[in-house]
Order: sequence, then C-alpha cells, then structure tokens
Amino acid sequence: MKSLVNALIECGLSPTQSRAYLSVLQLGSASASQIAEHSKVKRVTCYAALQDLINIDLVSSDDGDAVRMFSAKPLSQLETHFMSRAQNAINAYRRIQALIPDLKLLANKTIEHPEVEYLDGKEIIQNYLNTLPKENSIGCIFVSQHGHYELFLELLKRAAEQNIRPRAIVPNSIKMNLLTYLDHRVVPARIAHFPSTTLIMKDRVIIVFDDGNFLQAVVMCDKNMVDHYQMLFDLNWRMLSGEHLISAHLENGA
Repeated sequence: MKSLVNALIECGLSPTQSRAYLSVLQLGSASASQIAEHSKVKRVTCYAALQDLINIDLVSSDDGDAVRMFSAKPLSQLETHFMSRAQNAINAYRRIQALIPDLKLLANKTIEHPEVEYLDGKEIIQNYLNTLPKENSIGCIFVSQHGHYELFLELLKRAAEQNIRPRAIVPNSIKMNLLTYLDHRVVPARIAHFPSTTLIMKDRVIIVFDDGNFLQAVVMCDKNMVDHYQMLFDLNWRMLSGEHLISAHLENGA
C-alpha cells in the first residue's frame, strides 16, 4: 500500500488524496467515516480529499441514502486525468517558449547576453559533443527526433560509466531502443512535438535544429539560460503522468 501511495503522490495527487483514493478502491462503496478509518486519515481531512477526488472525476458519490456513499470511477478515468495533466504541461511549455523572446527583452538591462556558438553540420556537431570535457555530462533532454539520438550517444555512454542516467522527455514516435541510457517519460506525439532537441548540461544548453536535410546547433554557455531551461524541464517532468499510465493509454488505442 505504501508503494502505491508514493506512486500516486509522484504522479501529482496529495498524500491524503492518494490514501483516500486507494481506500475507496479497496472498499468499493463506503461512507466518509469508513474511508477515513480505513485510510487512517481524520474524517474532516478525508472528506475534503474525497471532494477533491470528485472534482477531478476519480470518485463519485451517492446522496440517495441517509449516509453519503463514495465509490471509485473506472480506472480509465485515472489514465484520462493524468493524460490531461500531461497535455496541460506541454501547452504550458509551448506558451513559455513563445514568451522567452519578450522576457529576454524585459531582462536585457539586468541579464548579460550569453556566450553563443553556432555549429553547422552533423559532423561538426558530433565532434563538438564528443570532445566536451567529462564534467559536462547531460543532465536532461527534450528529444525531438529519432535521428538526433546518435549525436549524443557517446555522451550518454560516458554518463553511464559515471552511473549517471539523464532524464529525458520524448514523443512516442521515437523508437524504444533510444531509452537504454535514459530515465524517460514518453509523451503521445499528438500532444507533444518538440521543434528541436535540447540538451541541458551543467554549464550550457545545446539546441539541435533539423530541417530534414541539414543539422544546426546553438550552444549557449550561460548559467541563467541553464537555469531557465532546467526550470522548464522540471515543470514538465513533475506534471507529466507516469510512463506506465501513458503506455497503457497508447496500448488501448486511445
């Protein structure tokens, strides 16, 4: 039970909501008092959590009898809820991307322009990545295309030798063999299309663009830019549903 509670908390439910939800699942149909006793949560707190679960469509209530009874909605509602959260996270990411130019103008007086380097062509980009010092390991990645994976494969292998497993958010159109060296979350391609692959490292951000014929990369060596992109990634990572929920949704053909 504890592991299930922790898993639901990681996916976005509060501790009280997680315990109440699991108790409703186990009890079938029960009163708030029964659920509170089963979940070891104070009745008032439990009732508030049940109302939250009703609001997000995971639990229903029956007010027909003298005692209000609560029951869990089908588990497909749980998948739907977190898929919606995932879509909201991607939409927020897109809105932030669109705001970055205006935010840069607003911050021109207080933030120095980053050191920027442009790289043209796959061979030059590959050489740049392969010759980075060992301390420049990948922290996390937005992966946009299958073909970009081989560009930073050596970096991922180097990270694995240091027992580092970078986090990555990838659309489900990318083959699963990409995930050998990655702690990943898969986002359905229909709600997520990353226009570029973004590598977020300790002291730099590397953005790879691909027009189908030619590769280009922009390298920004600036702590402020690293912090901005790290914040965007962490926001998406926290809000996205677990990979097992998304995979189940896709396997059902939704």
